[in-house]
Amino acid sequence: MDFIDENTGVVTTSIQNTSFGMNSPILKTTNGGLTWIEILNIDTVRRLSAIEFIDSDNIIAVGYGGSSDTMHNNSGGMIFKSTDGGSNWNLQFFPHKEFNDVSFTDQFTGFAANNG
Repeated sequence: MDFIDENTGVVTTSIQNTSFGMNSPILKTTNGGLTWIEILNIDTVRRLSAIEFIDSDNIIAVGYGGSSDTMHNNSGGMIFKSTDGGSNWNLQFFPHKEFNDVSFTDQFTGFAANNG
């Protein structure tokens, strides 16, 4: 969970889904946590591990798991990036990685930690 200010925050969750294994939606609040809306739910992601607001527009989420796409062999690390406050997301896939944490010093410099 990460908050950019006292009202706006994001959180990753894990939900069991019998069709795909695990879903990991990203939820966002703009009222200090009173209500949350889903801003991303990729049912092929097995687990999102960490999320960070860089600034009010840029959000990074990392995790591991797989994709139903056979090119990805259902295994690897994933970095999701939004540059518009969570309305749209881009995915980068890293085979044979499991990202567990993320930290950014600014919009351009960040670190993703993995198990190997």
